[in-house]
Amino acid sequence: METKNQKTEKETDNLLKEEVRKKLSELYKGRSLFAGRKHSKKTRKIISDKLKKYFSDPKNRENMRLKHLGTIRSKESKEKQAQTLNRWWKNNPKAKGRKAQVALLMQSKINRAKISAALKGKKHSKEHSAKVSASIKAKWATPEYREKMLKANRTEEIRKKRSELSSGEKNAMFGICGEKSPNWCGGISKLPYGFEFDDNLKALIKNRDNNMCQECGTNKYLHIHHIDYNKLNNQQSNLITLCRRCNPKANFNREYWIERYKKLINK
Repeated sequence: METKNQKTEKETDNLLKEEVRKKLSELYKGRSLFAGRKHSKKTRKIISDKLKKYFSDPKNRENMRLKHLGTIRSKESKEKQAQTLNRWWKNNPKAKGRKAQVALLMQSKINRAKISAALKGKKHSKEHSAKVSASIKAKWATPEYREKMLKANRTEEIRKKRSELSSGEKNAMFGICGEKSPNWCGGISKLPYGFEFDDNLKALIKNRDNNMCQECGTNKYLHIHHIDYNKLNNQQSNLITLCRRCNPKANFNREYWIERYKKLINK
């Protein structure tokens, strides 16, 4: 068992150690023994292999995540990291290859699905969303950035790429129609006409009427008219071929035209 004196001695030792560490930190700040020195290729390879091996274990990755969870970096630290990354992407020849590799990965449906599944359900905090929004608005407010983005998006190359990425099976909405569509409203898209009133039915009625207006006999600008004016009644006996001059006439004195067209159909 430790006595009170031993405990107080330990506490004072710890405090002294902390003070010494702080003093040494301040003394060597900006004057590191390794400043200006670089590791050899061999040493860098050893360090890289060890880190890869360490982080290949999920437990180690989780420990590192928990260790840094909640830590807030200073603005200086963030700016330094951003500058370093920007320099790497601009000057390093490997960056071009990496960009092309990322672009190829993103073309794969499987990879996009994996990313989508990983991000599904994860929502940004209101603060983060507000920061992103403010940052984007600030960028677009500058005339240089706005002109640059508009110019980049108007090129033929970009248009072709967009067309290729959104055509056929590559389109996110490919095959999603009818009840599967997020815009489905119960099948009212063709109102006031019914779904049966399609090109096939119109062609059938025109062929039945010898591709002629049943009122004046012309074969130009033909339309299909609903005899009882009910656009949902698409029975063949309720449809007649009229030209664009005769069709509007039927909007007046409807009872007369209903009787007349019924007689024409029943001939």
